[in-house]
Amino acid sequence: MKKINKHKRYLLFAFSEYYPNGGLGDIYDTYDTMEDAVIGIEDACGAYRCIYDRYKGIVIYYKEY
Repeated sequence: MKKINKHKRYLLFAFSEYYPNGGLGDIYDTYDTMEDAVIGIEDACGAYRCIYDRYKGIVIYYKEY
């Protein structure tokens, strides 16, 4: 299992429509910059992907495949 640093600013969530893990279980990776997170979203697997900004407390990017 991949070790995730949950203290970075941007959290990338990736989950399937039918079997999401729920909450922090759906974190794919974390990033320091928004640019890196957007690049990482293309590598993530799952039907739904979103980037959460921990500092602002909002989802700032959402993509459905």
